[in-house]
Amino acid sequence: GREPTANEEENIMKHFTTCVGAGVLAVSVSFAAAPAMADNYIVAVGASSNSLQGRSAAKFAEDLQARLGDAHTVEFYADGQLGDEKELLQKLRLGTVQFTLVSSIMTNVAPEFALFDMPFLKERK
Repeated sequence: GREPTANEEENIMKHFTTCVGAGVLAVSVSFAAAPAMADNYIVAVGASSNSLQGRSAAKFAEDLQARLGDAHTVEFYADGQLGDEKELLQKLRLGTVQFTLVSSIMTNVAPEFALFDMPFLKERK
C-alpha cells in the first residue's frame, strides 16, 4: 500500500492519542484505588522507535512524565528491548511493565480487537 500523507498521519495520531488517553484514564482509575503509587513506571513497545506506534508511545511516556513530575520516573523502551508484543503483555500482567502498546497480537486475546486493525472504515471528507 501507499504511505499515508502528513495530514492522514496527523489524523491517525490524533485518533490514537484519544484512544490512548481513554486507556490512560482507565489505568489512572486503577492507580487511584492502589494503596501507593510506584516511583518508577516503564512504558515499552516491541515496535521500532521510528514507527507510528513507537513515536506515539514515546509521546505518551513524555506526557506521563510531565504529569507525574519529579516525584516519579518514566522509562521508555522501544525496538523490542524488553521483548516482543507477546512478552510485553506477559510483563504487563506480572507488573514488571506498567504500560505497553500492542497491535496485531490483541486479536489473539479477544477477537473484538480486530476492529482496530481496520483504520479506514470511514470515508474521508
